[in-house]
Amino acid sequence: MSYNENVMVLYGSSKQWVEMTARDITLEYRANGYDVREVDAKTDDLSVSFESGLFDTDPIFVVLTNPTKNKKLEQHLKSRGESEVLVVHTNDRLPKALEGYLNRKLDEPQYEDQKKEWASKWVSDYAGKYAKKIDPVLCRAVVNRVGIDLGALRWEVIKYVYAIGDEEQITPDVVVNLISDLTEANYIDLSNAIMERNHKAFIKVCEKIERSSKTDQTMAVCNGILLSNCINLLEVGLRVDAKMSLDHIAQDLGKNPYAIKNFIAPKIYSFGGTYNLRRLLNVLYECENNVVSGGRSSWLKFKVGVLGIL
Repeated sequence: MSYNENVMVLYGSSKQWVEMTARDITLEYRANGYDVREVDAKTDDLSVSFESGLFDTDPIFVVLTNPTKNKKLEQHLKSRGESEVLVVHTNDRLPKALEGYLNRKLDEPQYEDQKKEWASKWVSDYAGKYAKKIDPVLCRAVVNRVGIDLGALRWEVIKYVYAIGDEEQITPDVVVNLISDLTEANYIDLSNAIMERNHKAFIKVCEKIERSSKTDQTMAVCNGILLSNCINLLEVGLRVDAKMSLDHIAQDLGKNPYAIKNFIAPKIYSFGGTYNLRRLLNVLYECENNVVSGGRSSWLKFKVGVLGIL
């Protein structure tokens, strides 16, 4: 089969890995001067998304989500002109309309006892993206400490990469000095306190983090389980707002209907719906940007921002 190299499809069972990879690729294209257009195949006009205006000079890069929600997807891709396209499909089955294009499948193990080894290899591979090496034993130590959340692991690797500069090997000393003081249990406790809108529990977990942490934990928190939970709830909440039935939402997202009805939907309602979820997502992004731009008091901004929602 001959592949069209101007279209790349990301898909697989690891929704977080797919979305993180799409984000990294998008940032690279934006940095290289492309006109990046984020398009939802379910609601946006694809023919317009691929068009260049009379005075447009930048090459076009389209990030396309919800590809299975447009029956004319194959037709639009074939008539896209010179636009480059990244199709983001958070499902482990490749749609027939996308079989003729370059693709990368990003799966996570089905069984819990395999996930730590998978996450350890992910740490090694992600370091390799920056031409860095890290011993497999050290990768496992990082996963044992931080957990298997890819957002938290990504931030760990980035810290190590910038710490060693031009050196190739990430050493145990670097990891010991920089590794997050948060355990996976800390992440879960913090996320639960926020989602349950429990002021006292949130303050208590924050104080615990502050007492035990040697470094600022803002990025670890904002890129970890909390962000994943917020996005997952928002996906369901936006569909609830659009008057979709819970059974339809479960089918649309490929989730368990029982979980949607008995756990996810009630959690969204108790948190204050999509309004508060959007506010929380905004707090996480603002705090992350504050750290990246060298701003001060990021952790304080995080606490104040979250308490303003709770």
